[in-house]
Amino acid sequence: MTRAICSRVLYLAFSSLIFIAAPAPAQQEPDKDGSKDHKITGRYQGSYIEEYSQKEYEEVRFLKPPLDERDNALTDAFSIPLAGRATTIVYNGPKGRSILEALNNYIVKLNGAGFTTVSKCRGEECGLIGSNTWIQKLYFRGARASTRSGEPIRSASNSSTVYALLQKKGAAGDVWVSLYGAEYQSVGVPVPNIAVSVLETRPMETGKMVFVDAAAMQEAMETTGRVALYGIYFDSNKAVLKAESAKQIAEIARLLKNNPKLKVLVVGHTDNQGGFDFNMGLSEQRADAVIGALTAGHSVPAARLTPVGVGMASPVDTNRTSAGRAKNRRVEIVEY
Repeated sequence: MTRAICSRVLYLAFSSLIFIAAPAPAQQEPDKDGSKDHKITGRYQGSYIEEYSQKEYEEVRFLKPPLDERDNALTDAFSIPLAGRATTIVYNGPKGRSILEALNNYIVKLNGAGFTTVSKCRGEECGLIGSNTWIQKLYFRGARASTRSGEPIRSASNSSTVYALLQKKGAAGDVWVSLYGAEYQSVGVPVPNIAVSVLETRPMETGKMVFVDAAAMQEAMETTGRVALYGIYFDSNKAVLKAESAKQIAEIARLLKNNPKLKVLVVGHTDNQGGFDFNMGLSEQRADAVIGALTAGHSVPAARLTPVGVGMASPVDTNRTSAGRAKNRRVEIVEY
């Protein structure tokens, strides 16, 4: 073997050793299962998703700074109440990048897409932070404060926090974006954490409750003595049955015809919107309307039906949200 060839072989072997010994590049952390970026906001390069939540309808309050450093709640004075499709995403950002840089990238992108910046804060102007403050209520509604979910972003100091609230108006509904960020130290290197919450304002969908047939009603009567019905519809503050109630009314009639000895209370329930006396009267009028439909339209003897109105006195959910109030507005059939 000539000297030139030997030199070439040795060079290639040495080069291979150097290549093998070189450290592999750090792999990107995987996103949380089932999560994805929001099409409006996207993500900051090098980030991964730690927490994700999306609901077709939710009522939320977005922070509207500035706050006093001791303020820690989404009170009326420091927040905007909104309702619609709510998406919350918490990202861990790339090491070595400041939270100010990451957040400003979001703002630049959103401003370019037609969003206007409603308010911003930095440091103490963002109020008191921590596990039981407005941060928990806005970005970690699905996680208990005692869990380690989003711990870096909730335990950061005031000095590293930044926040911005943006809005884009539209004919189909406004879109709001809140951005919150904080830094924590990882082996001496700052790591930005970004929480993004998008609220697309829209009304709650109604008519989503499950139709209850006669067999299911009978089973409920045998086990609990009552059944709640959400397929009976009235206009707001009125006691006239809407046409789409006919299917559920017919099933009540079928239940009674299949059980000729069964007598029931028809109980009207309302939410807490309006006065107590008004709701008591409205709920009984609605119970009367159901009985009228059963007697006139299905020949059910009136002696087997007793109207009762309890107004707002027996809620099954909170009246503080639209979703809860919708559950409280119902008609129940109770055996007696």
